[in-house]
Amino acid sequence: MNKIKKIGSWIILLAVPVLIFYATQYIICDIAENVRWKMQIANAIFYEVTAWFLILLTGRTKLALRIELAFMWFFALADAYIYIFRDSYIQPWDILSFHTAMNVAGNFSFIPDQRMIIGTVMCLGIFVLTFFCDVDIRKTIRKASYRIAAAVVLLVCLVTFGKAMQSDEFSKSIGFHEGKFRLYVTTQYNGYVMGFLNKMKYLSVEKPSGYSSKEERSILENIKTDESSINEDMPDIVVVMNEAFSDPLVDGSFTTNVDYMPFIHSLENGGENAITGYVNVSVNGGNTPNSEFEFLTGNSLAFLPEGSIPYQSYVNGNIDALPWYLGSLGYHTIGQHNYDASGWNRTTVYPRLGFEEVHFEDYFYEYDPSLVRNYISDASLFDQISYQLDNREDSDAPIFSFSVSMQNHSDYDGDPENFERTVFVDGLDDIEDKYVKRLSNYLSLVRLSDKALEDFTEKYKNSDRKLIVVMFGDHQPSASVLRNIYELNGGSHKELDEEATNNLYRVPFVIWANYDIEEKNGVETSLNYLGNYVLNTAGIPLNKYRSFLGEFEKDFPVVSAIRAVNSKGETMPVSEAMKDLSSYQKMQYYELFDDKDDYK
Repeated sequence: MNKIKKIGSWIILLAVPVLIFYATQYIICDIAENVRWKMQIANAIFYEVTAWFLILLTGRTKLALRIELAFMWFFALADAYIYIFRDSYIQPWDILSFHTAMNVAGNFSFIPDQRMIIGTVMCLGIFVLTFFCDVDIRKTIRKASYRIAAAVVLLVCLVTFGKAMQSDEFSKSIGFHEGKFRLYVTTQYNGYVMGFLNKMKYLSVEKPSGYSSKEERSILENIKTDESSINEDMPDIVVVMNEAFSDPLVDGSFTTNVDYMPFIHSLENGGENAITGYVNVSVNGGNTPNSEFEFLTGNSLAFLPEGSIPYQSYVNGNIDALPWYLGSLGYHTIGQHNYDASGWNRTTVYPRLGFEEVHFEDYFYEYDPSLVRNYISDASLFDQISYQLDNREDSDAPIFSFSVSMQNHSDYDGDPENFERTVFVDGLDDIEDKYVKRLSNYLSLVRLSDKALEDFTEKYKNSDRKLIVVMFGDHQPSASVLRNIYELNGGSHKELDEEATNNLYRVPFVIWANYDIEEKNGVETSLNYLGNYVLNTAGIPLNKYRSFLGEFEKDFPVVSAIRAVNSKGETMPVSEAMKDLSSYQKMQYYELFDDKDDYK
């Protein structure tokens, strides 16, 4: 009988790590439909080796199994919630964003879904099973030194495997499925641990092939700029990067009871003194600071690791950016975000970009702003910008104001207080359906942003002081918010082809002036170039780096982390255009990592 019990204990010991994989992965997705058998085997082996490392390290079998179970359950549950919130799973770079995630976590619903509940019950069953595992590793391997030595060997094996998973050749050999556009594919098709390990390869930036810092510096030094053309009557420049602001018509046709952005639509249809169009961004549903980074610096996420956050990883000192340049021309520069100061390392980064004056949520609350849901309204944001313009300390100095709004941040569910749902999509009659509400709430928020912009421009329309106002979205909301629009057009938000994916990264922009400028509409650009549009509209000559970008733009008028469009109008995934983008890539690497003194 003791022999049978002993065999049973060993069977449980070997089975539990494998069961942990299946139970925790179930919390995220249906394994049978998603994870291929080769990757199931790879995951099972990894969990098994991890368990034995913990067993040898602690010398206590039950404790080790429970540690692995608890950690993997928590990681899987967190992954499942993150997917609900932003249509993506936890990635290595998200660890650096943990504090930012906690800032907004309270605005989401944490009610578990059926899969979470069933998976958790399965984990509880595994926990009970560990009580029947009576293997005493200290009797099997009596000397602690032997156990520690074996644990070290297994740790080396785990680290080696983790490094190997970052190799395309090895990962593909074991059946790893790479998600090209949507990060959720990597987690669902390979297991959340394998997907996480694979994405660690994007945490560092390699020097471009053929790169020489001396050559890039020489190229910049030989670029001639015409600073003599700077006009003393430089306009104030107000830029608002509007949270999740987009026009979902790019994703599919639909009609509504009222126009959800009547003012911007009027500017797009021949409005006076306005430049309008679509700007291609590199993120969707989140990672707002990446859009800030592209606009303010002229750099592109196309040349940085997938999913990375430059504010957290690469802006380690002063770098070439619009605030530095405009400050050198006499502008007073203001950078502000009407939410928590700790988000995305902005308190450190903004001064490194050249902002003289920096404000966050506490500053705005001093002026008793109005709220929409739990966030400061766009109307109050524009009111505060107006206050800054009208109460400047130096009446002779023009102002460059860059603001990041918060009003339209997800989630868009339910019936929030202090917010009226005004926009309804025709054909979606079940107004109590959560997805119908979600879309209606989102479009109603967009309408408030459009109105806030209109009111602000109306106030300064006849001002004696020249003013340029710029507004663009940092990204579209996640595809799940727009699921009804895809369904109205016979599609699904989970099955996007290349064209639909490209459209998911396009948001409207408007440049408006209270004086005569050359009107344009239908402009197609990307965020790394939009700063040049603003400078050119203001009559401000480009500095050396932006002059380089201006020339490069002629060959590739769109460059984002998603796609590139050449001068012939040919669209391609950015990965396929890298050879033609190499001169831009090398110059950006120099600007970001090697240009230590010429950031103005």
